[in-house]
Amino acid sequence: MVAIGSIAFAAAAGGFVFGEELTGIMKKVVNIVAAVCLAVGGGAFIGWVAVKAGATASSCPV
Repeated sequence: MVAIGSIAFAAAAGGFVFGEELTGIMKKVVNIVAAVCLAVGGGAFIGWVAVKAGATASSCPV
């Protein structure tokens, strides 16, 4: 899931870089994809930090 999120985030970043050609609806889709990727990546990062801090893997299933 983290790998798919990373690839989607890279695609969304490309959409931001080359966003002048995108229409209104495509800009909204790129924004939604970027927000979802940041949420998934943030959850995975917090889960990783929790496990490194001594939490069990079952207490943070991300």
